[in-house]
Amino acid sequence: EMVGCRKDGTEFLIELSASGVNLHGVWNSVGIVRDISVRKKLEKELKDNLDDVERMNKMMVGRELQMGKLRERVKELEAKVAMIEGGAAAQAKD
Repeated sequence: EMVGCRKDGTEFLIELSASGVNLHGVWNSVGIVRDISVRKKLEKELKDNLDDVERMNKMMVGRELQMGKLRERVKELEAKVAMIEGGAAAQAKD
């Protein structure tokens, strides 16, 4: 991969494949140049999207853990309320 230059002077990403060929005792070179700027742009977008998904996943896992802790705390508080209400009901009978 390297940078190519168009006739108008703009640069773009290229992939270059080169090889040597012996034709009738004379060595020649053959090169293939492929514009990969669109592919690189799409790869970057894909990577950025993947990074966003991973970040969101971490946030969701963190929130789920926090929700679990909050559920436990609610259960503890409900048990205390039930105990207090049970004690108040017993005192009211006396």
